[in-house]
Amino acid sequence: MNNNRMSLVDIINKNTSGSTISDMPEPKLSLNAIIEKNKLNAEASKVEGTGGSPIFNLPSKKDIPGGDYGTSLEVTEKQMKNFEAVKNENYKREEKLRAMDTIYPGIWAEYQEYQANEGGVGFLSKANKRMENLVTPVFNLLQMPSWAIGATIDEAVKTGNVWDSYKAFIGELYAGSGMNRVGYKANNVDILGLFTKHGLLDPKARPITKEQIAKASKIGITAQDLEDWEAEAVTGSEMQAWVAGLLGTIFIDPLNKTPANLAKVPGKLYNLGKETSAGKPVADVLETMFKIEPKLPEEHREELISIKRRFGAQAENDIVKMADEVESMVAWMTPVERRVLGILMDQPKFMEKQIDALIKADVILAENAPRFKETAKTIQAFTKRLFEAEVNTPLDGLIDPTMFRDFYLHGTSAKDPRLVEAYKNIANTRRPDPNYLGNSDLPGIDAVFGPGKPKTYKSQLDRVMASISGDLEKGTELDIGNILLARGVQSVRYVVSRRFGEAVLNNPAIATKLNFDPMFFKGGKREQGYTWDDIKKTIETPVGETGPTGDLGHGMSVYEVKRKVKISDDFDVGPKYKTEVIGAYRLPTEVYNFLTRSEELLGSPEKVDMIAKAFTDITNIWKGWATFGTGYHARNTISILNSNWMAGMGRDAKGKFSMGSYMLRNLQALKLMTVANGAGRLPKKTKQVADRLAKKFGWDSLDAIPDIDIKDVDGNPLSYAQIAELGEANGVPQVASSLYNTEGGAAELLWNSKLVDESVDLTQVPGLDPNFAEALSFAKDQGVPFKDKLSLLAGGQKNPAIELNRAAAQIVENQGRWALFIDQLAQGKTVEAAAEMPRMWHFDYRMLTDIEKKYFRNILPFYAWQRFAAPRVAMALLETPGRMSQIPKVKDAVEGLYPDFQNEDVPDYWDEVVAWQLPYMNKDQDQPIAVQLDIPITELNKLNVKDMLSSMNPMIGAPLGLYFNEDIFRGNVVSRFSGEVSTAYEGPEGVEGASISGSGIFPNMSKDTEWLMEKVVPVAGKVNRYLKSEQRKGDDIPIPGGAEVSSQLLSELSGFKFRLLDKRRLFRGKTYKKSKYGREFEMLLKQRAQLDKEFGRLFPELGYVEPKYEAPGTLFTPYNQER
Repeated sequence: MNNNRMSLVDIINKNTSGSTISDMPEPKLSLNAIIEKNKLNAEASKVEGTGGSPIFNLPSKKDIPGGDYGTSLEVTEKQMKNFEAVKNENYKREEKLRAMDTIYPGIWAEYQEYQANEGGVGFLSKANKRMENLVTPVFNLLQMPSWAIGATIDEAVKTGNVWDSYKAFIGELYAGSGMNRVGYKANNVDILGLFTKHGLLDPKARPITKEQIAKASKIGITAQDLEDWEAEAVTGSEMQAWVAGLLGTIFIDPLNKTPANLAKVPGKLYNLGKETSAGKPVADVLETMFKIEPKLPEEHREELISIKRRFGAQAENDIVKMADEVESMVAWMTPVERRVLGILMDQPKFMEKQIDALIKADVILAENAPRFKETAKTIQAFTKRLFEAEVNTPLDGLIDPTMFRDFYLHGTSAKDPRLVEAYKNIANTRRPDPNYLGNSDLPGIDAVFGPGKPKTYKSQLDRVMASISGDLEKGTELDIGNILLARGVQSVRYVVSRRFGEAVLNNPAIATKLNFDPMFFKGGKREQGYTWDDIKKTIETPVGETGPTGDLGHGMSVYEVKRKVKISDDFDVGPKYKTEVIGAYRLPTEVYNFLTRSEELLGSPEKVDMIAKAFTDITNIWKGWATFGTGYHARNTISILNSNWMAGMGRDAKGKFSMGSYMLRNLQALKLMTVANGAGRLPKKTKQVADRLAKKFGWDSLDAIPDIDIKDVDGNPLSYAQIAELGEANGVPQVASSLYNTEGGAAELLWNSKLVDESVDLTQVPGLDPNFAEALSFAKDQGVPFKDKLSLLAGGQKNPAIELNRAAAQIVENQGRWALFIDQLAQGKTVEAAAEMPRMWHFDYRMLTDIEKKYFRNILPFYAWQRFAAPRVAMALLETPGRMSQIPKVKDAVEGLYPDFQNEDVPDYWDEVVAWQLPYMNKDQDQPIAVQLDIPITELNKLNVKDMLSSMNPMIGAPLGLYFNEDIFRGNVVSRFSGEVSTAYEGPEGVEGASISGSGIFPNMSKDTEWLMEKVVPVAGKVNRYLKSEQRKGDDIPIPGGAEVSSQLLSELSGFKFRLLDKRRLFRGKTYKKSKYGREFEMLLKQRAQLDKEFGRLFPELGYVEPKYEAPGTLFTPYNQER
């Protein structure tokens, strides 16, 4: 009995509430619907009602008006007659095949297999069909131990016979593994199933006596109130029993005790296989395509990649911090004011005079004059800090300390598209590559640092004037914000790159430091009569060959530590210097190449050509719109929460899971993001949203969330800011996400493109230097290049909607990374080990090979996610099968809440998308509802040809699909005839019975044109599908509060993809599909009969087959020629 009984007020409210489903009047049926129900009832309703859902009070099928679930299918008499003929044809064919099977056993099984494989007869076709639903057999294997225990208990209760219980246990194991024992019928019953089977989930209400009714009436309580009260208590008891049964199923699962080293088996098998003659070529191809840095020494490969990945992520975080700092310095300025500093900051006295002139001309506000000085000092401190970091960088620094200048202003090429276009028009040069910084966060450690090069011009103004005259090919940036961004990005990338180099070179297992006297490297001394160059070349000489010293070569490489030394000083053009070698390391050539080449973060230095880059840009625009909206972020959140659960978040030292602890970790991650400064920060504008979320879980605000119990090595508690700093230094948050995973990362900044006011002619300002006035006004009439306008309109980098969507995706993913990192630290793991977990479960999307980046990622837009998710899930099944088995257990438990629905025939694709059948129905049509959850394990069902082809880049797949008239995703034709108009109902079960009139955004648009539009323009597709769902009958989903919403709209907004079970339409579609493959199979048998006389007895109607011979040439003589 439930102790939480309802109050009298609740009883009265309940008694006056709206009617239930069973109280609703029977809907009026159209004539076509009546015909349909009468003719299809026997076939489509084979499963009788089992009593509905006791907990959710859903009716059994037999209690629904009409005796079965509703349908949106309406048909004409002609369509019904055609369908009846096809149905009878299927019946007669199957009767005939069963009869044939008595003569030639195996024909019936072969027919069933042909139908199941949808006509696939070869090994690859059959294997690919099975790959469309890997999750179901995986779920069966995970459930197998629980089913075996359930069958054992059930048999013991029924018979009390130990031997029978043992046989049930073994039989269930066979059934779960797909090998049914002869004579044994699998029960597939776990502990919760036993509760259901033996009536524990359906307790009966206590009878109410006349005496109780009489007592209640004296205080104003009716007999109906008492009955409702008792029913409420019974429902509570049912739910408690359901929870107890589910927990029992989970806790006694033997998979919870699976050995942890089981996950090592696949790796060992692969290593054994690649040593064989047959396996080596396959392994070589796989490693070329999918193995990062395959040429590195195997014993150090993972370590080196991990180091570089960590420093690369650190560079991204530092760039984000630097960009925020720059923005805070210049945010107050107008475009003119930003140019003033960008052109004249290296001449402070001259700049003051020019500012005065601009103030007198009302171009600059007088009150802003002091802010210029303050900002100039702030910028000077900023650049000095960068300089000091560069001087103190490991491996003897990037630049010589004597090169510092108080008013240094970095000269960099133009960034603003309009400025670039203006320089291009003047110099008639090609627009520079916008990725001028390289697609890397870490350049090679031998790369020449830009600010360390000698200056060519006396001042920034001189450089600008040279650019305007066309002498400098790439022009000069004028906006101080863009200049500081470029300077800061370069500094961060090169400084972190040197730290990365130091981490590798100081590892004695990888590199050996050559401890010679510094003078020896400079050529001032000899060792045993040999110069440094002799020793270096001998080290680099191949093994087995003799080097200059007479010794055998080492077959290794030498990294020289160099320092820039000033040899003269010239204030106008900067100091002159030379480079000296002051130290060296010996290391494997593959490691040397890994360190020194200027490259992508991990990959080849090969530059992507312009066509490939344009294709990637278009693909990223398409991805931006394809994932635009709350639905994508909701699905992403569900996936991340599920991944963190699979990773063990929210569990104590003994492995016990706590939902409270799990949700607390997520809130703590949000709080940490408010104090983080790098890629994992939470924008200030979203703080209020986070506060509201905290309130939902019982906290006054995000600030009230308790501190994390994490201590440093000395036992001192760490603050949120300190934990954030540790995480950022170890690459926990990332700029690259599953949506945007291009290798440019944080270096692809959005340059400011605000130009000066076109209405102001600065060349006429009194007292303004003519050259400065020309520089200040340069390109003020230049329009935005057409391709940049097109990019903005289509959804390129500067489209605010797409940028907001991108930021939301990054926030969601980094919140999941932070939560797992915090949880691992709280469990006592080291910082490095804790930081590895987010990379393992949420992936490092930069970890792709050259082939994957250049080809796979362009062909399959979401390849990066698919590439990592499926292998991670497969490993999780081996690492923690007990935890993974809880997914199918919960799924079965939810579906078991409505047994009628659980036993229904459902569309094949429901298994492919792992749809969960819910204990709900929509009111209009009495149709059961299922929901599709995009959790990582569903990726296992996408490792087949159909899903790979349907997920192809629409710029490739859509034209091909239109050309071949093949919709791979739906498994149907694009259009059945030229000019066919789209209809409201388009689904996997076919379009029979749809309205002839058009629908959607463009009602009279042809189906092939509409299909192409939906593929290439994702937003149009979403709107079109919503409009069609509104036109369909009974396509709504009930939501809290009693209202109903279009299933398509609810799916787009919530991220949950809802499906309605339309049995009539499903049965109709399967009948036609069975006819198609049945006819094909019959033709195969007839062909076999023509070749096999004995088998031909099964087809007497074929009779004698006349032999064939070569046709005479005269038969094909043209008629006119004969005449």
